[in-house]
Amino acid sequence: MQHRWIAAIALMAAGGMAQTAAPVFEVASIKASSSDGSRDKTTPGTLLENGETLRQLVTVAFEVKDFQVTGGPAWMDADRYDIVAKASGPANDQQLFRMLQSLLEDRFHLRTHRESKMFPGHALVVARNGIKAQPAADPQHPSRNSHDGSLTAKAVSMAQLAQWLGRRTGEPVVDNTGLSKVYDFTLTWDPASDRFDPLASGAGGAVAADPKHLPLTLALEDQLGLRLVARKVPVEMIVIDGAEKPDLN
Repeated sequence: MQHRWIAAIALMAAGGMAQTAAPVFEVASIKASSSDGSRDKTTPGTLLENGETLRQLVTVAFEVKDFQVTGGPAWMDADRYDIVAKASGPANDQQLFRMLQSLLEDRFHLRTHRESKMFPGHALVVARNGIKAQPAADPQHPSRNSHDGSLTAKAVSMAQLAQWLGRRTGEPVVDNTGLSKVYDFTLTWDPASDRFDPLASGAGGAVAADPKHLPLTLALEDQLGLRLVARKVPVEMIVIDGAEKPDLN
């Protein structure tokens, strides 16, 4: 009986390891690049990186900005690579980026750890009159479409909105709303004003007659009932502990 229990535990452990194994590409090619610029493209199940340095590849794989990647050898900012990688089936961007992490660990022998540092940034909070976005009609099917001063979101959390704002404005943004639901909303602003407006931390400014003429931060308060407050916020850093130049193929 004891042997049966040991065997069962071993099988359960093996099954757990299989379920948590890091996803990998089915095929991947890495070549030296002669490009002096970088370009990337994803389609369901395929990742193309052209003229990327290792630092740029790390920012893509971990979905962070340049300043969030520290350490590493000098060549990771100089040598450029072209990568063509394909999954075994359809995969979305987040799945492809996780596969890219595995590829960098395998082919570049990339070793990293994470640290948190405080940086000047903004906290997303609920404005004085409360949230204006509506709870999601279909929480199980999130989507987000953004272009030319317009964001249409369905079943999006405040944490996801904070991440989007950080990418859009180039500054760290954390969710301090305390809201756990997901929401449907449309946000419209002047696309020439993506950078934070100094009025964002005030009680609100004059509202333009046309919402398309509002700065992003004022549109956020006027249309969604949310504010951005300047403060130091924790930012996750990717620290490069080691990397090696890959074998090219």
